[in-house]
Amino acid sequence: MIFTHVPITLNRHEVIRYLGYKRNKSESSEQINDLIDKLINKAKYIIEPKGIIKTVNISSRNPDNWEIECDAGAFIIKGEKIYKHLENCELITLMAVTVGSDLDVQIDNLFQTEQPTEALIFDAIGSDAAERVADYVNQYVINEAKRKGYATRFRFSPGYSGWSVENQQSIIDYLCTGEIEISVTEYSQLMPRKSVSAVIGWLPMITGETTDNTTIETTGEITSKTTDKNTGKITGGELEAGAKCTRCDTSTCQFRQV
Repeated sequence: MIFTHVPITLNRHEVIRYLGYKRNKSESSEQINDLIDKLINKAKYIIEPKGIIKTVNISSRNPDNWEIECDAGAFIIKGEKIYKHLENCELITLMAVTVGSDLDVQIDNLFQTEQPTEALIFDAIGSDAAERVADYVNQYVINEAKRKGYATRFRFSPGYSGWSVENQQSIIDYLCTGEIEISVTEYSQLMPRKSVSAVIGWLPMITGETTDNTTIETTGEITSKTTDKNTGKITGGELEAGAKCTRCDTSTCQFRQV
């Protein structure tokens, strides 16, 4: 399925965060704020939010080498953390989204004409826009899964938690993203630069008690369940409500919110 124009609303506070300003620690000046507002309005006419998804069955698993076969072997997922993340899932949705190449051209032109402040602000706007598109498509998948009796794991992208960024290529190849003009460089960078690829796991939605006697919420995204070795108490499995950064173990990221 292709999303030809995704409706998004840019978030000024997120743009400021992507610029490196820390809430309650550093503040952008009034002059910068005015410029951000001006460029956000301009960006609305530059970005082209679009995406593509495909949902397929998980065919088999091989725990010996952390490998999952999907779509009768047409798509392979390999890696310990992504394997565990998709535990108990029966289907996956592969997704790729972008805000288009015109923004890249705009940013490059601004750097070339020695307007770095405007270029950096557009770059931050592009980062926020790409996340907004990903969130929109992600929510569509959540709604579809729920309609069919499934809950979902949060989206997991190449580069997260040990899942090699080189998997960008296999996702893009499988989705045939030429229709939305996404490609991958030899260094596994998505082009246009403000693009995102990810996998979303689907698992059966169970009301009330699960097979391990754990009561969980059954709508939206759920987290993995873990058992405390000392108390035996099971935690997790609840509706995903926290910051996205809690899902990522890149603790040195300059944009981390937790």
